[in-house]
Amino acid sequence: MRSGRSLWCLLLALFLLAGIRPADAQGSLMRPVVDPKGRFTIDFPADWHVLKPNGGMIAVLGVATARKGPNPASVNVVVEDLPGTLSPEHYAGLSERMLRAVFHDYTPVQEGSATIGGQAAYYRYYTWQTNTGVILYQLQVYFTVDRRGFVITGSTLNDPQYTRIYVPVITQIIESFRPAGRTYVPDRRYAFLQLVNGGHWPR
Repeated sequence: MRSGRSLWCLLLALFLLAGIRPADAQGSLMRPVVDPKGRFTIDFPADWHVLKPNGGMIAVLGVATARKGPNPASVNVVVEDLPGTLSPEHYAGLSERMLRAVFHDYTPVQEGSATIGGQAAYYRYYTWQTNTGVILYQLQVYFTVDRRGFVITGSTLNDPQYTRIYVPVITQIIESFRPAGRTYVPDRRYAFLQLVNGGHWPR
């Protein structure tokens, strides 16, 4: 499995958030984005800038537009082949080893099994500090379909000015994700929206 490669591919997208400034998130229509290889669809706000890299494991990268300064939030989708059929929880556990090894001051906030858009998944909220001292707040969700893994990572600054605006948007984007094919089905399922503590994001 290429879990190490997937994390390193994420780093470029994540460091775009270093030094971001507050910006008001505007309610906008969602537009569907189709993976060029037909592996999934996902919706982004119409005013987000969406990239589809030609190479690497990042299939789609969406970035919130800013009125001025750096971009305040992003969501990317990584796709990789797995060595066998894994549950989303097992897949997330393998990935966390790399998160702990690479991300400075990596701090898990909350994690667990979920059902997102009717699909079995495993989610993880966490924070970490970049080498410039910026602390990011991220939501990462794992899906598995047969021997294919999907990792969706939403990022913003670990500050209430950002989390209260962008975490709901990130969640909306992630909930629109639809992988192609058959997903792993666990024995127990949990509703994703019930895990946000009455609307207060895990901290």
